[in-house]
Amino acid sequence: KKIQVATKKAITDWAKNNQQNCLDAIDHLLYCSETLLSPQLTYVAVKGLPGEEYDAAIRNVTIHLKPEILLRDIKTGEIKGFIKLVFSKTRAIDQLEAGIIVGAIKTHVENLHRLKLKPENCLILDVFHRRKHAAPKFLQVNKTQIQMACAEIAALWPTLNN
Repeated sequence: KKIQVATKKAITDWAKNNQQNCLDAIDHLLYCSETLLSPQLTYVAVKGLPGEEYDAAIRNVTIHLKPEILLRDIKTGEIKGFIKLVFSKTRAIDQLEAGIIVGAIKTHVENLHRLKLKPENCLILDVFHRRKHAAPKFLQVNKTQIQMACAEIAALWPTLNN
């Protein structure tokens, strides 16, 4: 894939910059897969949830909960976890932010597929900063924070001018 990206002709400055960012992302992903994600290599990695399963409504606010990668059992094909990829070069995802994001996705995937996932298999991978964060073991605080934020958005949204 890296050769395919590297040999693609980039004409504009934006395309050249984008091409370099993609090459950097591939390098970081390779590093992460060889180091941070070694315990998850026992699973089959497949593309995340289908489009119709991304969204969830919380307090009348639709939020997008998409893991890019599902981790499936090699023999049974059962979902055992997921990886949410974050490609931010400007700042690292902190533990609190990561816990809220990965906790919300974990709850969504568990409810959608009626299963229980181990927190250590529910990950957010901060690609450019080469960090991974697992879902917190206790999600009630995160659920409350998300519900409060969604309630605030629902209340404020109608007051915003276009």
